[in-house]
Amino acid sequence: MTITDDGEAMALASRFAPAADFSAKALVKLRPKAEDPDAFAAALLAPPLRRRGHRLPPGASRGPR
Repeated sequence: MTITDDGEAMALASRFAPAADFSAKALVKLRPKAEDPDAFAAALLAPPLRRRGHRLPPGASRGPR
């Protein structure tokens, strides 16, 4: 079953992601299961990678659309 929304869920997830403190490795494993893997990566995966000093390709840190 797939539940779609207007992006509100992704925005909420990105807001609380730091509190959940998932490892980047765990987030990479979850990414393929997301309805929009690119938005997932931008909203949830890019921020912790940036904090750790990783350089991201252009557009990778846009956040939820």
